[in-house]
Amino acid sequence: MYLNNVRVRVVGTNREAFTNEAGEYHLDNLPSGSVTLDVYYTGSAPQQATVSVETAKDAEQNFIMRSSSQTAGADDAITLSEFTVTSTREINAAALAFIKGDETFAINIVEDVLEICQQLQNQTPVSYWVDFTTGEAYLGLGEIDKALAEYAKGLHRNPAPGPRELRSALGGISRMVEAKKLPNDVIDNFVDAIKTLFNYYGIGITFFGNHLFESIHTF
Repeated sequence: MYLNNVRVRVVGTNREAFTNEAGEYHLDNLPSGSVTLDVYYTGSAPQQATVSVETAKDAEQNFIMRSSSQTAGADDAITLSEFTVTSTREINAAALAFIKGDETFAINIVEDVLEICQQLQNQTPVSYWVDFTTGEAYLGLGEIDKALAEYAKGLHRNPAPGPRELRSALGGISRMVEAKKLPNDVIDNFVDAIKTLFNYYGIGITFFGNHLFESIHTF
């Protein structure tokens, strides 16, 4: 199986490429000598390789991407514990990319996380954490209504999220909203909708401006 949207970066430069649907990538006009490639794909362990580039000649470097928790020959099924760790790391990476202005890279990460979430949505049972992560991914894509729908699903799950999980979810919302730099009117409407949604399920939230803080209580 070939992976699309794997990021291949030339270490020490701003040169990068993304694989196509056939798993191919191309980096043209590299200087001759040793070049180090850094490879990144959501849910996979990052890799590096050093390639010797000769003038007027093509160089080839292949990579085998494995799950960040997978060893050779291990089962590649997605487990919830693996998903929780991986998705949190990837969403954080997407938020940082948004902050740095690397919109293309951030969107690629978010779309990859969303694809994993959608796979898990088809499994039984589905955890609220999958819903919350899906909601944060939709926030990263600017799809506010879909994000709200996912948070509503997560709050309605049985077993329901506890105070610690709710604080984590709110922290994720705040981080992505700020990183995405959504228009103020969109942020205001979204914050109001989140507050109404959590209140509906008997969960009080303290807001300061557009920031969500960890003051949570149940009615």
